[in-house]
Amino acid sequence: MDKPYNFIGRFLIPILFLALPFYSYSTHIVGGELTYVHNSDSTYTITLKLWRDCSGIALPGTVTIKVRKPDGSQYSPSKDFNINLTSSSILPQFVDTCVIKPNVCVQQGIYTKVVNNLPSGTGGYHMWFDVCCRNGSLNNIQNPLSTGASFYSHIPDLATIWNEDFTLPNNTTVDAGATAWTRSVQGGTVYAKVNNNLFEVSKTNGDVFWTSQLINISGRPGGVNLDVDLFNNGGAFGATDSIQAFYKLDGGALVPFPTNGVFVGSFAGIKQARAPGLVGNTVQIIVKMNNHNNSGLYRMDNVLVYDKTISNDSPTFVNFPPIFICNGNPLVFDHSATDTNGDSLVYSLYTPYTDAAPTFPGNVATFGSVVYNAGFGQTNPLGGAAGSLAISSTGIITGTPSLTGQFVVGVKVKEFRNGVLINELTRDFQFNVLNCPPPGKASFAPAKVCSGKALTFNNTSPAAMTLFSWTFGDPASGGSNTSTLRNPTHTFSAVGSYTVRLISNPNSACADTFSNIVTVSSVTAAYIAPAPSCVGKVVSFTDASTATGTTVTGWLWNFGDGTTSTLKNPTHTYAVSGTMSIKLVATNGFGCQDSVTHTVVIQALPVVAAGPNQTVCANNQAVTLAGSVVGAAGGSWSSPTLPVGNAGTFAPNNTTLNATYTPSATEIAAGTVTLTLASTGNGNCNAVTSTMTITIVPAPIVSAGGNKTVCANNASVAITGTVTNAGGGTWTGGGGTFFPNANTLTMTYTPSAAELAGPFPVTVPLTLTSTGNGTCNPVTSTMTITITAPPTISAGGNQTVCANNAVTTLAGTKNAVVTAVQWTSTGTGVFSAPTNP
Repeated sequence: MDKPYNFIGRFLIPILFLALPFYSYSTHIVGGELTYVHNSDSTYTITLKLWRDCSGIALPGTVTIKVRKPDGSQYSPSKDFNINLTSSSILPQFVDTCVIKPNVCVQQGIYTKVVNNLPSGTGGYHMWFDVCCRNGSLNNIQNPLSTGASFYSHIPDLATIWNEDFTLPNNTTVDAGATAWTRSVQGGTVYAKVNNNLFEVSKTNGDVFWTSQLINISGRPGGVNLDVDLFNNGGAFGATDSIQAFYKLDGGALVPFPTNGVFVGSFAGIKQARAPGLVGNTVQIIVKMNNHNNSGLYRMDNVLVYDKTISNDSPTFVNFPPIFICNGNPLVFDHSATDTNGDSLVYSLYTPYTDAAPTFPGNVATFGSVVYNAGFGQTNPLGGAAGSLAISSTGIITGTPSLTGQFVVGVKVKEFRNGVLINELTRDFQFNVLNCPPPGKASFAPAKVCSGKALTFNNTSPAAMTLFSWTFGDPASGGSNTSTLRNPTHTFSAVGSYTVRLISNPNSACADTFSNIVTVSSVTAAYIAPAPSCVGKVVSFTDASTATGTTVTGWLWNFGDGTTSTLKNPTHTYAVSGTMSIKLVATNGFGCQDSVTHTVVIQALPVVAAGPNQTVCANNQAVTLAGSVVGAAGGSWSSPTLPVGNAGTFAPNNTTLNATYTPSATEIAAGTVTLTLASTGNGNCNAVTSTMTITIVPAPIVSAGGNKTVCANNASVAITGTVTNAGGGTWTGGGGTFFPNANTLTMTYTPSAAELAGPFPVTVPLTLTSTGNGTCNPVTSTMTITITAPPTISAGGNQTVCANNAVTTLAGTKNAVVTAVQWTSTGTGVFSAPTNP
């Protein structure tokens, strides 16, 4: 029948006393533990709990607690102290009424004393109690009647930065390890090396210098302390033989340790050289030794750099293990400890110690251990396969015994502060494993419940069982800590693990006791409220929820705008502005929930409008801009389509929303330019932009044609004009008339009578103006008609000649316009001169 046991569990089920031969000669120590509380300064309250068989040797009236230095050496004067028996009691066995009770009884003795001679600055204290001997009835170790026990605890003191204790091979003269150092000699030969975990110097012909590495002490505003243990063998020393401890701070000069820094010749005992309160970045320790071939030996040990003392209370185990457990039935027992300093506790099974004196290699207390019989070991102290007994990270012991008998088990809890081991507490005890016939099967399942919520237990005991006694393990709940209901309901008083015991048919011959664990958990929802943001920006949310007894496993975010997320650390981009209420619901591994709500202000984006696109003519360069910005202090214009220097200009400037823009020659040639209006920043929102495009159409091209010269007697002039990029053109000017009309590019112009009347030459300017094209201003071109004087000619007056006068003189006249004349005749006579004078 597989059913778990927890705390006291089902300690004893109906058995036959004759099946318990291992109880017949139990006479000695059952187990123990040593704890302490730091009261103040050098004062501690020390408590030893010692357990023995009631029928064995009586508890001692006084016990001696041994205290040693970090290296295990004795204090002078001794710090060992005695404690008188403070109280004793018989531990309850929780034996069911239907069991024939075996002859087993466990007595607890408590020894408590306040000691005030454990000051700080020593490097801590090794503290233990040893006693002989164990029960001869133990089945899992050799020679139990001649094997004692030791119970150990460590009082930490120094936060060590650097420590060399010379636990190195003999003849070592240099160390390149974590605590590096060198040895140097000035003159002669020398015997200077590690010997039996000490640095030893003998018979030098010169000076020996032991020099540490540069030790980093930065970031310690309170300073550091230096210690070195100096001693000698009391042999012959000369008047100039000496051992001296120095330091260099930040590479400066050698400075002797102010306390016990220099010794000449021989001296008594161990001298602790000390240099306190050094503040800097680096420190280096140098020990100089010289004894000029004399028989004396100088030695040093425990070169220590530390910065402060540690106040600590040792962990304390909560429950005493069950005296009886059942063979073949699963065991679940809460062997956890509490720690008032909140340090991290790490649990393990260990091989119980003997009462042999410990050694201290590397300043670590090392005890002799019991020797297991074949088939038993540290993780299978009850027999069976290795690992058949285990302890979890929370101190829960589980396993299934496979043999009957009496077995010693060791549990160790190591105490860590900020990742550094500062103490370990040991306890060993005995399990009595019995053959347990099946009882009435009282049982209920382990449970998990959220803090503050009522838990209804599911009693799975057979229906025939009608009487029950529940103990919820929650004394802080007062009178509600017990119940006689079959399926009671209980609200636990605080977060934590509780051992709940159920006894079916209590106070009867068929009573059955069963225990299980109830874990009470909580969750606290928390997150870091984000800073105000802007529409369109990514807002990050960082979860800071915590849970006890388990972990946070679920997150439900409501971002206040109708959207949600189940990520632990989501991001969200808001599309609308406003004050958003963000709610986080956190869920832990037990299904417990908690919520928290914060708000975040989401600012609206600025609204920017650059205005509609525009079309302008190349000859009408100024463009009127009418931008608008809402939700920001203002804006600025830019022309990003061309490099700086090729863009046009803003008037009065580019930070005026209503401005004019004159395109550059490059932009006119390109035919288009894009202008961007960007809002200024407003704290939470980035700039917003809007663009508009200016299309630049070509200007009309107008040509009136070349100038012309005509004679006044030639009244009409043919003129031809051209217009490009416009619908046409119109002629103006002069006093004459255009034919067919002034809107025809190719036509004739007839000068007016005034223009033909002179005085000559007469100039008549005519202008061709392009028609409008909806965008461009009109363009003009001018040509000039020059009217010259008409020619005049006279052949002279008529003449009468006589027939006998055959020659007639002709004397014609002409004006300057006429360049040549020619006489012609219808007569038959001849001209005696050329016809064109």
